[in-house]
Amino acid sequence: MKIEQIYEVIAKEGFTALTLQTIDNYIKEIQDGTEDFPRFNLSEHAGLCTAGAPLIGASIIASYATASITSSSHAEGCEGSPANWQIDECQEKLIEQWARAANLWEDDSEQILISEFGPMIAQGAEAKVYYADGNTSVVKERTSIYSTWQKALDAIALHNCLFPETPMTVIGFTRDSDGLMRIVLTQPYVNCERLATKNEIDEMVMAKVQSLLVDKKIKLNRIMGKKVNLFKNCMFLLLLSLSMSIYAQNGQVSERRITTKYEEFISQSGTFIKFTDILLPPIDQYHTDGISGVVRTVWGQDKNYYFLILTKSSLFEGPRAMIEYSDLLELNKAFARLLNEVDEDVRLRTEYNYLENKYVTNDHFKLGYYIEKKKAKWFVQFDPYTEVTRISYQEDLCQLLQNAQESIEKIMAREGK
Repeated sequence: MKIEQIYEVIAKEGFTALTLQTIDNYIKEIQDGTEDFPRFNLSEHAGLCTAGAPLIGASIIASYATASITSSSHAEGCEGSPANWQIDECQEKLIEQWARAANLWEDDSEQILISEFGPMIAQGAEAKVYYADGNTSVVKERTSIYSTWQKALDAIALHNCLFPETPMTVIGFTRDSDGLMRIVLTQPYVNCERLATKNEIDEMVMAKVQSLLVDKKIKLNRIMGKKVNLFKNCMFLLLLSLSMSIYAQNGQVSERRITTKYEEFISQSGTFIKFTDILLPPIDQYHTDGISGVVRTVWGQDKNYYFLILTKSSLFEGPRAMIEYSDLLELNKAFARLLNEVDEDVRLRTEYNYLENKYVTNDHFKLGYYIEKKKAKWFVQFDPYTEVTRISYQEDLCQLLQNAQESIEKIMAREGK
């Protein structure tokens, strides 16, 4: 059976029992090796099959969605291909319809995952991770950070192709509390002694590139042909070497930590150091995802220093950032600029596979956003060694930072600075 025949059945029948059986039969043919999935070479095909029938089925539906919306656009007299956001919306809509019909959809997956697989232990831009001590696997709810859902699905197959030691297996689909569609998958739990260094990541990535380039299964006519996935893989790997950070699920940092301004000052020996703290307005006045602020004055023998302490849980526990006054001034200016640019970046996102805009202080505190589903997702990162924290109400965090600046300036005025 050819994939075009699948398209015809979907277009004619919708997601009926007959359509679902036809899709399942085609999935089995792909898994058995009697049919090749379009666009994929042998190793990518293996990565797709490793991810399981739900990923293959979703990839079929995403391909049909692209063909369907492109055909409809041409029938209406439009030239060229539809915009990525149009393709993305069509793919998401049809994947959800198919997943519901195929009993691969769960409306309240978060509570189910917590009860069956353990609490959420990490959350980043792309995935939420659930794990209970003693399990051999983690469960992830993975969303799309790509221009289309097809590319998000391809990324899983490509991961399995390139990193077979930690394969992803798709088990279903859902939506989170923010309304984002997510892929539910499992992946082996990795317990290691430390994080990988940048050099180790670069060496691994280049080794993968070289293995693709010398793969004897790739014939010269494929390299010179119409569509070659090899070069896409190489580009992916080269981008990966620039942006990838490998985080062990239970690892320790082995590299030398960055020393902050605050740490440099308080580590001085042979001198008296006194500090005082002033709490900023209670956190319940802000919607900042558990982030609170304290203004700290460090009294030196010759000069006083002023810091904003941002914490996620409490002053003495959890991640925190120590932002010196001059850095706070620049951070507030940067925040205002980000707020001014965000709407335009949302518009630009349809032209790129990924868009992120952020500001990094001298002590590596990060504030910014990435664009997902035509919406800006704001985040902060206290230092390079902690998880990213999502911000739901960026205007309130902006007010918190401005209040900190005003508080410090009032202290300085009282001291005649």
